[in-house]
Formats: sequence, structure tokens, C-alpha cells
Amino acid sequence: MQTSISSLSGQPGYQNALNHYNSFVVAVNHASQDTVKGTHAVLAQVPQDFPGDTYVFVNANRQLLAAGIALAHATYDESVIGLATGGYTGS
Repeated sequence: MQTSISSLSGQPGYQNALNHYNSFVVAVNHASQDTVKGTHAVLAQVPQDFPGDTYVFVNANRQLLAAGIALAHATYDESVIGLATGGYTGS
């Protein structure tokens, strides 16, 4: 994707594509971090701790939901980058 954006340099959609690419990278990184945090916390649980560790699963669920939202934002940015390769400038 970065190569495609670099090839747009000097064209009308370049700046728009670059801005959305930067947002895309941030969103994917957030999704990755949230997923790892939630997964590690859940995998560390043992049956003997139930139901006292229920909060761990609630927090992990929230982190996974946040990761899903971040991926939705990344998908939007990816779509706009695709449009920008056709000259879309956001106006």
C-alpha cells in the first residue's frame, strides 16, 4: 500500500492518500496492541480463579471491541486510499 501511495507523489490524490495511510497504520497498531493485551490476560486465567476473575474477561472483551473499532477505521482509510489512487482529493 505504501508503494502505491508513493507512486502518487505529485498527483492530486497523493496528500489525501498519505493522510489516510498514516491513519491506517495507527489504527492497525492500536488494534494489534488491544488484541495482544486482551489475549494475554485471558490465557493467563485458571479455572480455580472463577468467578473472581470475571473482570479479566470483561476487560478483554472491551479491548477486543476497541480492536474491532480500530480495524473498522483502518478499513475506511484503506477505501479512501483506493479512491485516492484514482485522483479523489476528499472534496
